[in-house]
Amino acid sequence: MRVFTVLLFLFANLEVQTVFSQDTIIEYQIFNQQVTEIFPVPVDTSIHFDHTLYSVGILGDQTLLSLTPPVSNLFPGTNFSDIARAELFHQVTDYPIRTAIKLFAWKNGTLEHNCSGILVSENFVLTSAHCLFSPTLQSWLCDSLMAYPAYDNGESNPQLPSSTVEKIYLFKNYYTNQPSDDIALLKLTDPIGQQTGWIGIAFSQDTNYFTGKVFHKLSYPSAPNPINPFLIYNGDTLYYNYGEIDCLGPFLGLNSPNAVGIPGQSGSSLFYTDNQEYYSFGVFSYSSLFRHYQITNNSFFQLKNVILDNPAGIPGSKEQEYTRVYPNPAKNHIQIESSQSFSPYMTVQIMDITGRVMIEVKDLTANMVTIDIGQLTNGMYFIRLQNWKDFHFECRPMIKL
Repeated sequence: MRVFTVLLFLFANLEVQTVFSQDTIIEYQIFNQQVTEIFPVPVDTSIHFDHTLYSVGILGDQTLLSLTPPVSNLFPGTNFSDIARAELFHQVTDYPIRTAIKLFAWKNGTLEHNCSGILVSENFVLTSAHCLFSPTLQSWLCDSLMAYPAYDNGESNPQLPSSTVEKIYLFKNYYTNQPSDDIALLKLTDPIGQQTGWIGIAFSQDTNYFTGKVFHKLSYPSAPNPINPFLIYNGDTLYYNYGEIDCLGPFLGLNSPNAVGIPGQSGSSLFYTDNQEYYSFGVFSYSSLFRHYQITNNSFFQLKNVILDNPAGIPGSKEQEYTRVYPNPAKNHIQIESSQSFSPYMTVQIMDITGRVMIEVKDLTANMVTIDIGQLTNGMYFIRLQNWKDFHFECRPMIKL
């Protein structure tokens, strides 16, 4: 009887490993609230290290990050620094600092701080699943999302493009409230990474890979510090810290009770660079021990499949004709810019959530138009751009503050 029990236990463990080795991904289209499944791709378990590509972006201006651990402002008992404002170390509009993403969520008529993230392709942001979906409630935690690169001091940077989020990707095991990767991808409406650049994602099954390396972190804390409640963060400023990690697999973190995360930092990446290549190895998930859910070989290949299956294309190509709306959220004016000149057949309508047209602009001729929205009440609206010649139209969400 004892032998049978042991065999049954091993068989159960084998089943769990089989489930987690190839996990289906849930795709959620925000604007029509449609859920579909992306079936898993095969995982080559003989590959022990792999990564996706990174890019500095067309804006250039690259800053060098420290390759040696810090010696001050450390979490006690570690070689990893506590957070400090990013602007004290680097120009936030330089690469890779500008790949940091501040997420805002619109939920039940209220604009809220959401989480942190980082660009991992021209049109994808890496963040945490728990920022977006509650498995216990089976509820999405936002009606819409906005992504701002290098948001700092309460303002988006006019030099950097921003974008709404059109799709959310997370693992089905997490979605169905099973233990799984607390990782998510956000597909952006606009490929802003072509300008800002992005970092890659990577995994290594060799724990020795992480020894002696300096890792970096960019995040948006938005609550009091759990260790020192007199340190209060409001989510509108970019923070930076870096150093060596000593807690390895399945989480990457720090073996110090004083090394804790702060709400708002969820979704931020722990990334490595030698100032030539840039890879995220984990996503911040738990406050205790500063734990980041480590990207595994399985999660890597599933996430890579999503990213590569949704390319934004080549800048300047016909496929990359774009339309941008900014700022968003906005107070008094918005600008609509297109890669192509608007035709006389183009109409722009701003509609409320019931579909009622509040503002209409016709006969556009340039590739940019400025619209006064000061008379609108605060809330969510939709911008419809319609070309009456070929009956093409697209719709974008907009928030009036």
